[in-house]
Amino acid sequence: MRMTDAGAGAEPRATELSTFTRYVRALAEGPGEPEPQHFGVVWEALGKILAHELRKRGLWTSPPRYLGVNGARHWKEGEAFEELLEECYLFVFVDRLRNLAAHLEAGRNLDGLVFLNVRNFLYDTQKKNDPLGFRLFEVLQRCVQSAIEAGRIHLEEGETPVSNRTLLSFAPDREGKLATRQQLANPVGGWCDELLPELVTARGKKLAGTEERLVERIAALAEDGVGRFRFQDLAACLKKEVRSRWAALLDHEEGDVAFEDGADGLPTLAGTAPGRASRVRRVDPDTRVEDWDSFTQLVDCVSEALERHGADEPAQAWLETLWNALRMLSTEGEEIPSRRQLAVQLGIPRDRLPELFTTLGQLSEECRQERLAERFREGTSPEARRPE
Repeated sequence: MRMTDAGAGAEPRATELSTFTRYVRALAEGPGEPEPQHFGVVWEALGKILAHELRKRGLWTSPPRYLGVNGARHWKEGEAFEELLEECYLFVFVDRLRNLAAHLEAGRNLDGLVFLNVRNFLYDTQKKNDPLGFRLFEVLQRCVQSAIEAGRIHLEEGETPVSNRTLLSFAPDREGKLATRQQLANPVGGWCDELLPELVTARGKKLAGTEERLVERIAALAEDGVGRFRFQDLAACLKKEVRSRWAALLDHEEGDVAFEDGADGLPTLAGTAPGRASRVRRVDPDTRVEDWDSFTQLVDCVSEALERHGADEPAQAWLETLWNALRMLSTEGEEIPSRRQLAVQLGIPRDRLPELFTTLGQLSEECRQERLAERFREGTSPEARRPE
């Protein structure tokens, strides 16, 4: 299916969705590949659902790389959409075929489950490939929800929790034009002066304080002449501004590198060689971490180990702030800034950074060794040695 076929992004009709139940029944009843005509119908119907969900979530105008599709500037370029659709098909009809077949045996229609799986696919894919945008959406969603519950914002259209299409206002049944993104961009742009870098790096109580300040900023939009707005437009303005500020805020300065001669052990995580300027990459990490799944497992392991580390305050808070900043830089494909910049922008004393990096490096190496040991055990198990 070409992108022009799915471009309308309209809600798929029920007659199109009913093909999924017939298709899964054909897959479950016998071996072999599905009939080409059946596959083509399902492929087209799935593509329409995926395109609809991309538009609904505001991802249609975002770069494909935010969903793991690299080498294209937009979804109509080349085979970008087809690549995402292929991953979606595998997610729905290959990885979850057993679950679909179980629902089929129970006599259930599979249309709703397929729709849910497409949404879960986009949720998981964005969370993995665009952690910055994913985090900002969740933080903003919580803050808007809090403002609604406090009566500071009114829900005009949509349900809770709020979504991209939710229509909001500052007075019940308030008349007036819907605020455009251009009108929202100016006040939202000023928020980052106060909220960064905590909006990106903070956790726990510090994040709760940041969210309280963000709620105040959202409520103050009424003073900027905003009467009615959609959540999607507010989220788009915030993401755009934070991405721009985040990149500029932690811009790498020539001649001042983050790690010298491989110190602190973190080049393993960043995928760089000792003695070279550390550039964090989202793809092609260190050969000891062979793929993205292994990389994310390493990141998750260090995050969990950090929670158990239990250093005294404020060292624990500094460790968490530094780790979240490095993790976000890594997944965004940004260069690690100098320690002077990190100290200034993250509010960490510069003389404490060496020991913090050393601690993170030790945790990273422990997790890497643990992962290697697990892979060794898997590779030497009787099941792994048994010929296919």
